[in-house]
Amino acid sequence: MHVLIAAAGSGSRFGSELPKQHNQLAGKTVLEWMLELFLSANKFKSLNVIHAPNDTYIRNYKSKYPQVNFIAVGGASRAESVLNGLNVLQTFNQPHDWVLVHDAARCCLDLADLKNLIKQVESSPAAVSGGILASIATDTLKLSLNNSALIAKTLDRRQIYLAQTPQMFKLADLIHALNSVDLKQVTDEASAMELVGKTVCLVETKFPNFKITYPHELKLAEFLLNKRLEESR
Repeated sequence: MHVLIAAAGSGSRFGSELPKQHNQLAGKTVLEWMLELFLSANKFKSLNVIHAPNDTYIRNYKSKYPQVNFIAVGGASRAESVLNGLNVLQTFNQPHDWVLVHDAARCCLDLADLKNLIKQVESSPAAVSGGILASIATDTLKLSLNNSALIAKTLDRRQIYLAQTPQMFKLADLIHALNSVDLKQVTDEASAMELVGKTVCLVETKFPNFKITYPHELKLAEFLLNKRLEESR
């Protein structure tokens, strides 16, 4: 079982020259929080980080985390970066190995949710190819009229889940899916698996696992992580 952390983004929506994965919160960088969480799980054969070839900040992590593989294969899109990273993994590992792909910017992932995802996927029927963490929608959902500011209709939120990461699949299956579809249509690993006809299960999160996209979310993440540190003392 392997972890592949996608950390090649430039964070254009974050509005900072410093990529969001390298921002500090509660004494560590966003990426450091993720590395230490996965290392603490003590479940994985390898922990791998995909980063952009021109990311000069990554050298700060290499000496601190010698057990982590830092792979400079970041592409033009997240999907391309993940596929590049998977191709590196398959060179050294077995095609039936599990791989968990995670966004570096989801730094509030809880260890309990991570373990539950693994448990649920491993115990799923053979027809299920993998699974993802997701949160059930709680707000009333509106569909816009032709992408305008007008409402077309209200959707049934009982059927709606918000996809998160990690997303867990067999290494060979995920590589095949990403190689078989138009990567422009791929918004996450599960969408690639769905496009090739695979069945994916939803594992509901019990704790916050949002993706940091804007600066105010960094402050929210810091609050949650500080709270977690206080409760663990």
